[in-house]
Amino acid sequence: MKGNELLTFAKYPYLAEFPGYLEKSYGYPVTLRDLAEDSRVVENARRRLREAIEKGEVSVAEVSAEDEVSAFYLAAAIVSKSQSTRLAELLAEAESKRARKLLEDEDREALLAIARSLGLRASKTDLKVPWTMRQGRTFYRTLSFSVSVADYLRVVAQLNDPRWSLVNSMVKGGLVYMDDGTFRDFLSLAIARRIKDIIRTIQGDDSLGPYVDEALRLLAAKEAKVPIASSLDVNLFPPCMKELAPNPRSKGDRGLYAYLSFIASIGAPLEVLTSGLNIDIALLSSLFALFIHADAISRYSRGILTCALPSSSSRLDTALSPLA
Repeated sequence: MKGNELLTFAKYPYLAEFPGYLEKSYGYPVTLRDLAEDSRVVENARRRLREAIEKGEVSVAEVSAEDEVSAFYLAAAIVSKSQSTRLAELLAEAESKRARKLLEDEDREALLAIARSLGLRASKTDLKVPWTMRQGRTFYRTLSFSVSVADYLRVVAQLNDPRWSLVNSMVKGGLVYMDDGTFRDFLSLAIARRIKDIIRTIQGDDSLGPYVDEALRLLAAKEAKVPIASSLDVNLFPPCMKELAPNPRSKGDRGLYAYLSFIASIGAPLEVLTSGLNIDIALLSSLFALFIHADAISRYSRGILTCALPSSSSRLDTALSPLA
């Protein structure tokens, strides 16, 4: 893989070691906090998570290998910090789908290099096995790759798909043999497993808090099947929120909190909230962490969100005091 390392990591960033690869590329130490302070990396990481949650597949961006590796590991750290198993599954599945499409264009040597980068003991073979018979003739299927049984089971052990059962595979001499298409599918499964391992072991810090909140909010809206809009249609608001919309501060701190709670609960992106109300994104996220509950989305989707303003509390006053 040496000669094609940059191209490979641009397509499969989880094959690069973090932070070793970036430190080697840049010539100085790189931390997750450094990545979280780079606006370009942050936007690419947020896009990655948004696509994983909303579309189930991550798109291929025209960025450098370093930027792609940085964005992937920052996204993984955000997911890790969220402690959400569902979010981890969505990111792994979305990255795996993207990988499967990219693997289609790889030749056998590249596929073998990727397998070995994933820690798989894989080899090229040329095993021909009888497959079908037509008009008295036997047609053979060529199995071009083999993987050790131990590595194979490590990847497919948690799957319930009969396709990957050993009894439905060609096993000989401690090896599982596969044709080109099956091997590509197998590699995409191994990639999903690698990503889950990375999410489980990477250590994020509190600087990722705003992006963790955003990802969880998108996930909650997705699971509740509430559409995420890029803008707000005030005409669709309940009467009490429609009244607050022109100036949420008109009814004081409690009115502002009620309005923030409402538009967050219907899945409005952070950019909409911060641009419309001139509120710092980190402060807004801390408000959500204090007050926004997942059942608000469910209640809104069923049309029973209350219009009552919250009662005052020391936590509310403290959180809103910088907005006065």
